[in-house]
Amino acid sequence: MLHAHSKQQQGRVMHKDDVAALRLPAIIIDLILIMGTVGLVQRYLVQYGWLEQHPPIEWIIFAVVPISFFIYWALNINIGKRLFKLVIVDADTLEPATTRQLLKRSVLFCFLISFNILLAIPIFLSKTHQGFHDRLANTRVIRKPAGR
Repeated sequence: MLHAHSKQQQGRVMHKDDVAALRLPAIIIDLILIMGTVGLVQRYLVQYGWLEQHPPIEWIIFAVVPISFFIYWALNINIGKRLFKLVIVDADTLEPATTRQLLKRSVLFCFLISFNILLAIPIFLSKTHQGFHDRLANTRVIRKPAGR
């Protein structure tokens, strides 16, 4: 019985290497969508006089992008993850991540990645393939279970 449960659990999480490899193209797609949207909105705000000039890059990186990722993840838009059938879950229960976890994850992701892209290396080296932002928010990305 224990063996059957571990097989079922293993099936839910999939091969770890596959999930790690799929996270990279998924996040590239998500980054393009989010940064493209932020850029377009910013352009139109300046063009139509809502802003006098483009905001400093620091404002974009440390405020606008984390908020954008939070909205993107909290509304479960996740185009990149959906294409590769990945989901963000609580690391302990494998249930969908809470709003608080998603907020924490988006802020941490933007701060860590904006300082050094090498901080994403743990995704490929750790047993659970969690980045620093995942560990600190107690989340992980897994292959979407069948039927969900």
